[in-house]
Amino acid sequence: MWAIYFLLIMFGGAILFAICKGLIDGMGFGNFCIALGVIAGIVGVCFLLSGNTLVGGIVISVVLLITIICCVIGSKYKKEAEETQRANEIKRKEEEKKRNLRKFYEQCKEAGIDKLETESQKQRAILYAKELGLDENDVAALIKGEIESIKAEKDAEKARVEKEKSDKIEKQKSDKYKRDAAEQQKLKTPYPYFGQEKRIAVWQEKLDEVNKVIAGLEQEIKRWSDAIDYASSSKHVNTVIQSKVDPYIAGGIGSAIGGAGAGMMAALDAQKENEKIEYENEKNVKRLFESVTNFLILKQQKEAERSKQLKFRWEYEDKIKEIKLKLVDEIKIENPMDLLEIHDVKVTQKKFKIDLSLKDDALIFGDVNAVIDGAFWAHIYQDKEYIGSVRVIFPYDGVGTKTSKISVDTSLGINPKKECYIEYEAEKLWFIEQ
Repeated sequence: MWAIYFLLIMFGGAILFAICKGLIDGMGFGNFCIALGVIAGIVGVCFLLSGNTLVGGIVISVVLLITIICCVIGSKYKKEAEETQRANEIKRKEEEKKRNLRKFYEQCKEAGIDKLETESQKQRAILYAKELGLDENDVAALIKGEIESIKAEKDAEKARVEKEKSDKIEKQKSDKYKRDAAEQQKLKTPYPYFGQEKRIAVWQEKLDEVNKVIAGLEQEIKRWSDAIDYASSSKHVNTVIQSKVDPYIAGGIGSAIGGAGAGMMAALDAQKENEKIEYENEKNVKRLFESVTNFLILKQQKEAERSKQLKFRWEYEDKIKEIKLKLVDEIKIENPMDLLEIHDVKVTQKKFKIDLSLKDDALIFGDVNAVIDGAFWAHIYQDKEYIGSVRVIFPYDGVGTKTSKISVDTSLGINPKKECYIEYEAEKLWFIEQ
């Protein structure tokens, strides 16, 4: 029996200690463990009172052990929180001191006493320092230190700007090298189009863009349609229009309570209230009408824009249908470049310019006028050294007997003082109906 009393005392002390610890720490996890401990403790006591001393003692012992562990963990968390708070406080004070030092220097500079040439200037600086909670014993050192700090900040900013300029130059150089490498790599990338595909790709890109715009406009139109439907719905209208008071009912109630005079006054009050309600209802209805009108205008604007974009869509779709009906024929000679007249070629560090035309009129399938289309390569050499290659893509309508001027952006490190030797190689060329 004494063993039971001893365990009960130990259990009560553990629970009391855990509760106090949880209240001090204010930890949610600790409070949860305390509640769990209380429930488990009650279960343990029930076992003890029922005569099952072994099970009750085990339960209470486990509760005591868990409580001690929770207290240890809580103390650790509390210590870490206090250390974090101290660190934040130190950081806050340092930042505040830095701000005050800058404010102190700006005040001295604004007052013209930053050089402390007279005793009165020094005394005034001391007052500024006291006001800001700074050490007033050596205001000259405070001013000097802030001047050095400002200089260091300016130097750091200057260094940052210089570094950005340097990085920009390096990036430009790097981009140039990448572009040069890309020109070389183009040889490994086949030209993706043949026949009508090249022209269709131009209009398909425009069609995709206009479809995106139309989809966005349709969402906007639906948005304003929903707003109009909601604003004009009876449910919404009822929320903005107040119901009037029946003066006969109000007068009758007043008469019943205070006689005929009171009934008359109540009826007049109800009439005034109705006039006020009617005025407010008129304003609310006007605002509601203006809102619906504005929504309708916005919807109509979006619908007009959609109609405009739909015309573009139909135009692009018609262009694609038209191109699909263009006749295409392969070039059957060994070197298709022999069909072209190449003249007035100019090579610079950033541009490759060339004029092209067909030497003779082109006919396909015996009687259909055609132009040549596709792409070819210009391999550039200087002093017998290979510099790089430029892919020359024919203009949208291809090349006929009239001269077509083509300009290609490039960056191959061409030396403008040296003569260029150019070899031309057909990549993918074809005839297409004019």
